[in-house]
Amino acid sequence: MNEFEDLTIGKISMIIDDILKGKAEPKEAKYLFNYFVFLNRNNKPIPKELTELYEKATIEMFSGKKSRDQAFGIKKKRGRPNSESELSCVVASVLELMIEGYDKKEAINLVAPHANKHPQSIVDIFEKYKCQAAVVLRMDRCLEGEALTLENLEVLNNICHEKG
Repeated sequence: MNEFEDLTIGKISMIIDDILKGKAEPKEAKYLFNYFVFLNRNNKPIPKELTELYEKATIEMFSGKKSRDQAFGIKKKRGRPNSESELSCVVASVLELMIEGYDKKEAINLVAPHANKHPQSIVDIFEKYKCQAAVVLRMDRCLEGEALTLENLEVLNNICHEKG
């Protein structure tokens, strides 16, 4: 068994997407590159997505469009994170508490200090981002190897379909 046994094509695709957007965690980008090297050294088939990523990264690096670290995802893109994804993550934190049994108001009040937001600002964004946040929560749980229960999914479904 090797350290890459649990790496699925879905996880590879997610890391590649983050690298291309300049949002990859350096640790994940290095892990993916080590996987690429492992496959190459052991004469294993390399997924097309990986080959395309590293071809593109090499071209971007040699053309001067990106530094080596940026092209290969070792260094995140500078600048403020996409506010839409940031807001979805804040709402996902609220949803996580709600599926654990907190009511909406309690969950918002618990999340607000950690998100550096006033509770009312979270109330204001909740309706707009709740369904996108549910997807973020499900993906986070999958990446952590923890699937949501049917009960959790039902709670999320109800939250996404209720108005106000």
